[in-house]
Amino acid sequence: MRVRALPLLIAATLCLCMGFFGAPTANSQTKSVSFSADDAFFLPGLGAVIMTDGKNLKIDMMPTGENIPKEFRKVDLKEGDRILMMNGKRLKAIADLRTNYDALKAGETVEFGIKRGKDMQIVSFPKPEDQQQGGGHRVMMMTSDGTPPEGKGEGGSFTKTMTMNGDEKGPQITKVETINSGDGPDPILAMEAGVLFIEKDGGVDVMMVIGNAQTELTGDPLKEGDRLVSCQGEAVSDGEAFRKQFESIKVGTKVTLVYMRDGGEHTVSFAKAKNQPMMMKKSG
Repeated sequence: MRVRALPLLIAATLCLCMGFFGAPTANSQTKSVSFSADDAFFLPGLGAVIMTDGKNLKIDMMPTGENIPKEFRKVDLKEGDRILMMNGKRLKAIADLRTNYDALKAGETVEFGIKRGKDMQIVSFPKPEDQQQGGGHRVMMMTSDGTPPEGKGEGGSFTKTMTMNGDEKGPQITKVETINSGDGPDPILAMEAGVLFIEKDGGVDVMMVIGNAQTELTGDPLKEGDRLVSCQGEAVSDGEAFRKQFESIKVGTKVTLVYMRDGGEHTVSFAKAKNQPMMMKKSG
C-alpha cells in the first residue's frame, strides 16, 4: 500500500503546538502538530504541499501521474525538491512564497528555481484559477512499509493527514497528524463512507472519520469507535477478509454495513464508487 489523499470538510486550529494524544488502536500513537499559515503552503492545481524546516522550503507531498490534473502533468516538481526562488525573487520563508504567489493573476506564469540533489533547474507553470474552499479539507497519506511519511523511524504502518482551512485565497495548511499503528494491521479506507476502518480486539472498528463521503449515505453515518457487524449480510470479524470483500464489490453496487454503537445495531448504505484521481501516491 502506498500513499492516498482525499479532501474533506473538517475544522482546523491555527496555533503552533506539538503533542501526543490518545491512540486509535492499542498499539498506535498519534503525533499532532498545528501550524500557522507561514509554516506550510498548498499549491493549487498541482496539489503539492510545500513546507519549511525553518531554513529551507521543500516539496513535502506531491501527487503523481493521473492524480495530477492533465494540464499540470508535465510540470517537473518532485517530493524533496528545494524551492529557492520564485519569478526571480529569493524565497526565505513560506510568507515570501505566499506573497509572491498571491500577487499573480490566474494564467500568469509561476517560475520556481529549485534544487534537486546537487542539480539546479527552473520549473514553470501557469497559476490556476482561484480555488475557494468552504471550511477546509484534509490530505491523507498512508504507508505500510515501515517508513513514516516524513521518512524517519522504523516499523509499523503510518497514516499522515494534513488539515487545511480555506479562504478567498485558497487552502492553507493548519495541522498535521501522524498515526503510527505500530505492528498492528493497516487501516482500511472506505472513501464512499468517508471513514478509515482498523482491525482491533477481534473485530473491525471505525478508526477515523475523515468526512466528505463520496456517495450519498442512507441510514446512520458511522462514527469513530463503531464496530462492524456485517457487510452485505456477511459477518465481519477479520480486517483482511473485510478488506478483500469490500474491494471485490463492483462499482455502483449498493453496500450495506451493519455496526454496533452503544449496545445497539445501526445500518448505513451507499453505492460503491470508483477510485477517484484525487488520490495521491507517495514515491520512494
